[in-house]
Amino acid sequence: MLKTTMLFVATFFLVSACSDSVSPNKPVKNPVSTAKSSKATDSISKNDSNSQGDISKDDVKSSDALADTTEKELTQPVEVFKDAKPVQIVEPKTDVVQTDVPPVVKDAPPVLGDPPPPEVTVPVVTHPLDGRLMAISAVHSGKLLTINGYGVDLDGGNAEQWSPGTYSPGLNTWRFYATGNSNEYYLQLQYYGEMGRFLTVDQGSAFDGANIVQWWGVAGLHQTFIFDDMGGGRYQIRAKHSGKCLDVSLAGGGMNDGDNVQQWTCWGGNNQLWTLTEVWRIM
Repeated sequence: MLKTTMLFVATFFLVSACSDSVSPNKPVKNPVSTAKSSKATDSISKNDSNSQGDISKDDVKSSDALADTTEKELTQPVEVFKDAKPVQIVEPKTDVVQTDVPPVVKDAPPVLGDPPPPEVTVPVVTHPLDGRLMAISAVHSGKLLTINGYGVDLDGGNAEQWSPGTYSPGLNTWRFYATGNSNEYYLQLQYYGEMGRFLTVDQGSAFDGANIVQWWGVAGLHQTFIFDDMGGGRYQIRAKHSGKCLDVSLAGGGMNDGDNVQQWTCWGGNNQLWTLTEVWRIM
């Protein structure tokens, strides 16, 4: 019975071996290479087991060292770099004045839109006598500023004072023409109307005593006269080129017909003050 059993087992293993060697799906193994491979596998397994044991020991040692280092770093103060520069904290300046923001003025009225332009004072030019016919009388004597009748047709005809009615009204009536400045006028004798000559300081002299005459045309400042209102209807008449006043000479007392009219430094006497009487028509 024992023999029969052993024979059966041997036959089974033999059939199995033959089937493995004949199977088309399995490669035929070289017994030599198989032996070598088995030896190499055993060697690698031993090395792996040894290495695993060594790594586990090293890992334990490394974790212990890491824990000691971390504990030391946490307990020791942080070391400052020698070359490190301290950080400066810059605070914003509060005293800087912004140039584009206007300063706040206390009690200033609110500004609505553009500010109004500054007020410009324009001098008022007045010519109350422009174009008017006037008789001019000396305050001290009441006589009229007159061109002597003998020189009425001539340049240089002399200016004198004469009583009203002595000569034709054309010889003592004057038309006023404004020059452009306030209270400055040319005076034209009306004996020949618009062809009359103009009151003039002879030769444009600036000296005291220069004679007052008539002359053709308007040639300059020595024919321009400024009428200063002295109040009470009285005027001071000044030649613009010299600033001197029309003056009735007091050499003969200043009260007579024919007393000369000249220019003289203004001093405020009645022989330098004149009144104006408007003439509506020349007889």
